[in-house]
Amino acid sequence: MFLKLFNSRGAVFLGLILVLSICAILTAGLVSTNTSDFYSGVAFSSLNQAQYLAEFGLRFARAQNLPDATPRTYILDNGDTVEISVSNCTVRSTALARSGSPFESLREIEGDYIRPEEGVVVDDADAGFSVVGSWTETTSNLAYACKFVYASVDGDTASWNPVFPQTGNYEVYVRWPLWSNPATNVPYTIDHSAGTDTVRLDQSADAGDWVLLGTFPFNAGATGTVTVTREAGDGGATMADAAKFLWVG
Repeated sequence: MFLKLFNSRGAVFLGLILVLSICAILTAGLVSTNTSDFYSGVAFSSLNQAQYLAEFGLRFARAQNLPDATPRTYILDNGDTVEISVSNCTVRSTALARSGSPFESLREIEGDYIRPEEGVVVDDADAGFSVVGSWTETTSNLAYACKFVYASVDGDTASWNPVFPQTGNYEVYVRWPLWSNPATNVPYTIDHSAGTDTVRLDQSADAGDWVLLGTFPFNAGATGTVTVTREAGDGGATMADAAKFLWVG
């Protein structure tokens, strides 16, 4: 009697394991996520739900700083799905949405892969950016707005000169993408209202992230500069991408 009961329960248990395994296979690649932070400001109605979900895809990809990868499928809070991929500096978002009972057809939108930022951002393509020497422009999904420049000649410099909206202290950040043989002891010189400071950073780490140089005082207007300098013998190249200045009081 005990053996029969064990065999019956064992069969049920094994069957349950089998069902769960099949479900895991069928749902591979689906990632649940809390999407409430990305709903605001996007128009929504039963007539444009697919476009709404596609716009969510762009917002989500930018906010998560997704790298080049195979498409990812996300299950939204309401059960709808959106597929997001980033390729060649462009986000592609495909949405499958419900409108009442039937499913709407698939729709796609594409957009430039630029993540909105707080503070004053000066990119290598902006008027406040300048170079001295031989700098080469190229692209990377981990670069701000996908483009950056690099130099290999000793003494070449690149500078960011923002327009500060008000006098005060600002956190100063810089960023760079991946590189096969980057400089690892890169000098950044910050000219501010209280003098000049130099901070050295390792460009072999933190690719695609904002890296803090420090907090410095600046007067309102175009009154300060951050300059990066290429030094001989330090890796294959020194990169210059974007700088960000965040007022902290």
